[in-house]
Amino acid sequence: MLRMHDARQAMGLPEGSVRALIALFLIVAWVILSVYLFNAAQSAGSSNAQVIQLSQQLFTTMGTLVVAVSAFYFGSTGVQVARGALASSTVTPRSQPLIRKIDPSQGTSGTSGLLLTIQGKNFRVPKSVRLVQDTTTMEATEIVSSDTQIQCKITIPAPQKLGKWDLIVVNEDDGQDQLDGAFEVIESGIPPVTPVASGTPAAGV
Repeated sequence: MLRMHDARQAMGLPEGSVRALIALFLIVAWVILSVYLFNAAQSAGSSNAQVIQLSQQLFTTMGTLVVAVSAFYFGSTGVQVARGALASSTVTPRSQPLIRKIDPSQGTSGTSGLLLTIQGKNFRVPKSVRLVQDTTTMEATEIVSSDTQIQCKITIPAPQKLGKWDLIVVNEDDGQDQLDGAFEVIESGIPPVTPVASGTPAAGV
């Protein structure tokens, strides 16, 4: 009813319940046995040395067992708490890379070793730079980066799917960003479109 059960633990009890019960039963048994042995030794008197010696041995054995089990129970609990605190304190937030643009933004099918320059910020030693269209992926190689720029090479096999491809950058800590339609694959034989700076006439004009 209280939803305190745990199917992964013994008898479905919350974690640590069985260990706590064992420790409690041992302590209670130790107290009862101590009172019994004290009364038995007192009744035997000093004339029966064997009874007194046996009582001392049982008392020492039971006391050692109680101390060992209690130390194990509380010690293991303390270790789990310490591990949890250490794990939470050492968690480092993932970086948040941001892709602004890619140059060039077009490439022809069948191109090998096309040099790409990616502008942005928060790049942290990217472990993966890839172009994705549906389920098809083109992985970049020779990745060199700074905080604001990535340079890499891409090979566009022939034939390859034409059209827009999404650019995905993944940092070494798995932080990633995606720029949709950042790159376009065009047919071989069609020259890529070169952006014309504002105020500068295009060739032949």
